Formats: sequence, structure tokens, C-alpha cells
Amino acid sequence: MGLISKFKQSVTLSLLLGLLGLSGCGADDSGSSPVETVTMAGLWLGSTIENVTTGTTVVSTELDTLVVFNDTRAYVLRTDEAQIGSFILEENGASSWDMNVYPYGNPDLDNLFFVGTDDTNNLALSALLTSPSRLVINYNTPTRAGRLDLNAVTQTDIKLSEIAGEWETADATLSINLDGNFSGWNGATSCQWEGTLTSAASTLSSKQFLLSIERQNCTEFNQTVDNPVPGIAFLDGNGMLHFIAEEPTEVLWMQFESSAPADTTTDTTTDTTTDTTTDPVAG
Repeated sequence: MGLISKFKQSVTLSLLLGLLGLSGCGADDSGSSPVETVTMAGLWLGSTIENVTTGTTVVSTELDTLVVFNDTRAYVLRTDEAQIGSFILEENGASSWDMNVYPYGNPDLDNLFFVGTDDTNNLALSALLTSPSRLVINYNTPTRAGRLDLNAVTQTDIKLSEIAGEWETADATLSINLDGNFSGWNGATSCQWEGTLTSAASTLSSKQFLLSIERQNCTEFNQTVDNPVPGIAFLDGNGMLHFIAEEPTEVLWMQFESSAPADTTTDTTTDTTTDTTTDPVAG
């Protein structure tokens, strides 16, 4: 289900070239080779292998990982923590990321609801786009080191009419109308949320929505009445709907599965594809 169990992607290279904004700057008068410029964008799925050192003991863990870009912000989402921050583009497909770390206090793996709290520790990531469809990222601190290996996900344009309807998790339901208004609740905990989805004013406006959400009666990430929190929403390559919202020291990540799945994310306009299937791994 969702990021935890679905990792098969079919990546259309022609679409990814446009998505990533790869372009040559052209040769100068001296005849030197053109320099590639990269615009980081879109949605990526893969895994993180992390080694944590305690004294002389090193424990290695493999975690399913989702990375999504929204303009100049990057979101690294795992089942144990979120990493959110900015990045600086460098030459030849390289970039440096400065991320805040948000460990989850009470991750709800049954419903795929996660709330992380900023632990005030920054994490420096070094990323390299090795091809239009593959991104690798390294990080290293005195206590933890890891590597992310990610494949790009082909996202087609989406409209509010395509996500309007009923969505669900193990214990929760979410209703979205044609105007983008939504209402949801968790029947097991009585946690409730409501808000709106609108088209995002960015280069990914047809693939992401702006999210406005407020939650009540939840164990974490509650807001006062009429004080919604901003964020983004998107569909992944498996038809799952994701909500991401940020407060000053907390981040919320929720995933929903359609009650009546429809094929709105699979591209069928071309037969020229590269198979980048990734087998599921335990998160």
C-alpha cells in the first residue's frame, strides 16, 4: 500500500527531459563544450541505506524514501523522519542540500499518517543527477551516514475533477468535492481535518496542488479554529494522494488511497519507455 509496498514505476524519458529542465547553455567562442544546467523538480521514489554509529556499534537500515520538490524546497520523506530544506544547484548535475530533520514521535504505519518535530539538527546532503531519471544522494555525520538511490516518477497533469471523491486509509476517510474543499476523520481516534486544495502557482501547477489544512482533536498537529496550515498535495505514480503541511516546528505527512481507483497517473501517449522497476523493500 502506498510508499510502504508499491515501487514499480515506468518512466517516460521524453517527459522526464521536459520535467527536469535539462538544457545546454551552448559553446562559447573558444569552442568549449556546453555546460548542462539542471532544474530539480518532480517526484522521486527509491530507498535510503543508513548506517547509525553508537560507540563501536554500527547498525544498517534500509528505508523506503520519497523525494518531492516544490519550487526551491525539497522534501525527503521516510517512515521514521522527514527532512525538509533548500538546495543549491551546481554544475554537471550536482547540488548541495541544507535540510532540517523532523523525527516522528508517534508514526501511524497503519494509516500512513506521520507528524515530525524539528530536532534542531541540520543535515547536509550532496546530490548528483546521474541521468534524467536517476538521482543519488549522500550524507555523512559523526553518528549517521547514508545514501539515497532514487528513480523519477512520471506524473501526468491532474485536475481537481480527477481527485474529487472518496479516499481512505485503514481507519480514516477523506471526502473531496469538485471545488477542492475536503473533510476527513479517523474513526479509530476521532481526529478530524478539513481544508482546501487549489492549483499551485509554480512550474508544477498541473501536477501539484496548494494545500490548506487544519486539524482538530488529533494527538499531534492540531490548529486553532480558522487557522489553517499551508502545504502541498500530489498524486504519486501509484495513485496515492499525499498531503504535506508545515508549521514552524512540525511537519505533517498523510497518504490516502482512492476508494474507487482510476487510472489518472499512467502516461499512455508513447510506447518509448525505459523500465526502472524497483522491487519493494522493507521500510
